[in-house]
Parts: sequence; structure tokens; C-alpha cells
Amino acid sequence: MGFQQLLRTAQVRRTNVLTVGAVNYMIAAVGSAVLYAFDRADAESISWVAVALGAVNGVLFATHLYIILASYRRAGVGITIAVTQCGGVLAILGTWLLWDEPMTHARWAAVAMLPLAIML
Repeated sequence: MGFQQLLRTAQVRRTNVLTVGAVNYMIAAVGSAVLYAFDRADAESISWVAVALGAVNGVLFATHLYIILASYRRAGVGITIAVTQCGGVLAILGTWLLWDEPMTHARWAAVAMLPLAIML
């Protein structure tokens, strides 16, 4: 949620919002590289598949910025964040339906509250 507020602040101040997102992404990439460098036990476990998935994730993140900024302009920060957070509940349902992941009472409660959360 902090990142969304940072984007909204940049938008209100009329700064380049994509630059703010890109700087955030680069800081995260450098931080990940530093953590990786200090954890040499896993140094041999990196694969080109992991690197490719990271690159794809970067492209998806940039695409996400365009979509999220359009949502801010159209619906505001609050509803955009609420709908985005619903994705977690949908992932829970997906794992239950596709891979027979056990559903706990807390998960069922989250699914049951989803329509109410969207209406509020």
C-alpha cells in the first residue's frame, strides 16, 4: 500500500510517475543483488530460468504500473487498492480448485467477506 501511496503522491505533484516506479524497482533489484551476494550458500543454485522469470516479472511490473495509474485516475487510490488486494483471495480459490489445497476456516472467512469488502 505504501508503494501505491508513493505513486499517487508523485501523480499529485505532477512528477513522472513511471520514473518513480522505475527507481523503486531498481532499488529493489540492487537490494536483492546485495542480499544474494552476502548469501553465498545459494550462489550455485541460481539458474537461467530464474533470471528469465525475473526479467518477465520486470516486464509485468512495468505493465502493472500503466494499469494501476489508469485505475487511480478513474476510481481513486482506495478502491484500486481494495480490488488489487482481492487478488490474494482469488489465488487462494485457485489453489483450492486446481491443486486441491486444503481450505482452512480463515480462508473460507476471507472468501465469504470478499463481496462485502468490494461493496464497502
